Amino acid sequence: MGNNLIDTRGLSCPEPVLKTRQAMVDKNNSVIRILVDTEVARDNIRNQAEQENFSFSLEKQGEDYLITLKRRD
Repeated sequence: MGNNLIDTRGLSCPEPVLKTRQAMVDKNNSVIRILVDTEVARDNIRNQAEQENFSFSLEKQGEDYLITLKRRD
């Protein structure tokens, strides 16, 4: 069971989504955590998670967001 933390703070779109998508494709990653610093990246990753059958949870951490994606069975 993989458990990744991807720090995409400071990256421009579409890089946060592309990095997240790479982790989603790896079937060993059942949980993926992503740090983002923009609402656009947060929303785009939420959309990608829905398309890829991952659950999405969000935690605000100061100015940043910690997103947790879990692969649905």
